[in-house]
Amino acid sequence: TKGGNLAAAKAAYTGDALKQFVADVPRLGDPARGEAVFRRSENACLKCHAIAGAGGQVGPEMTSIGASAQVDYLVDSLLTPNKQIKEGYHSLVVNTVDGKVVTGIKVRDVPGGLVLRNADDREVTVPLADLEEKPKNGPSLMPDGLADPLTRQEFLDLVRFLSELGKGAYAAAPGK
Repeated sequence: TKGGNLAAAKAAYTGDALKQFVADVPRLGDPARGEAVFRRSENACLKCHAIAGAGGQVGPEMTSIGASAQVDYLVDSLLTPNKQIKEGYHSLVVNTVDGKVVTGIKVRDVPGGLVLRNADDREVTVPLADLEEKPKNGPSLMPDGLADPLTRQEFLDLVRFLSELGKGAYAAAPGK
C-alpha cells in the first residue's frame, strides 16, 4: 500500500449495492475495454498476474479465471483481496535477526534457506540462520485499494474481462 502510494481503501460494495454492481457487469461491462484496463502499466495487474504465461507470478494465473469464478467472487477479490486468498498464494512474513522484514509467497525450501517471491515478483532467499523467529502468515500481496483509482465503468469493464477469461473469444487456444 505504501509502495503504491495508495490511500485507505474505499468502502466495499455490500448488500444491494453489490448485487446491482454484479448485475451491471454483464450488461454494461465491455471485455475489450477491460483487457485494456488490465494491461495498463499504472494498474500493475500484469506485474503480478499472468495470462497464458505472460505476466508476473506473484498472484494467481488468470488464463481461465472466468470459467471457474463467478462475477461476485471477482468483484470481492478485487475490492477485498484479504478476504479469500487462493491456496498457494498466502504470504509469509519473515523477521530477520538484523531487523529486516521480508514478505512474500513461499516458492521453495533450499538447503539452509527459504525462498520467497516478493511483491516485485523477485525471488528472495532468506538464510534460516538469519530468522529471528518462525515465519508468520501474512496478508495478500495484493493491497487493499488497488482498484480505487478506476472509474466505475473501468471497474465494470475489468471485471467483465476477467469473467470472460477461459470462455468464448477469451479461451486459451492450444499452441498459443
